[in-house]
Amino acid sequence: MIVKSLFLSDLHLGSPLSKPLKIISMLNKYEGENLFLVGDIIDIKDLKKDFSHGEMINVIFNMFRLKFDKIYYIEGNHERGFFSKSKYVNLDKIQLSGDYIVHNINGDDYVVTHGHLLDLDIAVCRGIIPLFMANIIKDDLNNNEEIFASVCKKVREGRENYLNSYRTSAMNYSNMFKKKIICGHSHSQQIYKCNNSGNEYYNIGDFKHNSTYMIETKEGSLELKYEL
Repeated sequence: MIVKSLFLSDLHLGSPLSKPLKIISMLNKYEGENLFLVGDIIDIKDLKKDFSHGEMINVIFNMFRLKFDKIYYIEGNHERGFFSKSKYVNLDKIQLSGDYIVHNINGDDYVVTHGHLLDLDIAVCRGIIPLFMANIIKDDLNNNEEIFASVCKKVREGRENYLNSYRTSAMNYSNMFKKKIICGHSHSQQIYKCNNSGNEYYNIGDFKHNSTYMIETKEGSLELKYEL
């Protein structure tokens, strides 16, 4: 199937729980103009512990290049520092990016972000940490990794409440850009459209537990998919 764009998030390649063969099966179904890798594609800590996954990961990245004209890679929290250590994976012809703005052919604009920093916004709203501390962590995530992990653990207590807070935080973030939002991180696929504001939230989900992804058709519609 030829698509305008394919969106993947939270593959966690390198983790024992990753599903490389299922990812390859999914990739065989699609080709198109854009591939957006929306963070946590690689689980860098697990990959460092056991590089036996490395060959399969490069097979998948070669398929990315073969199938799509343009590839945009947004860093997630499980691959911090990965971009500067690309000896693990061939990143040729892949554009490394922060948050990215997608212009839909129907005239809609979307901010694409992994979403891990939204956990800090939730923590501030709940009074877990003050705003100045959240800003310190955001400015230097590598040197505040343990604090970030501890904050995220507290934020995620109560799965349903967390997912609602995450969606609200994501939509507030996108409102800053006057855009709709596409994200991952929470491992919970969802499309939510707010009738009052016109804002829209698209969470790709993950391929570690749920095997979900999203496509943009040639006609410009966004559709969540599940790989059996």
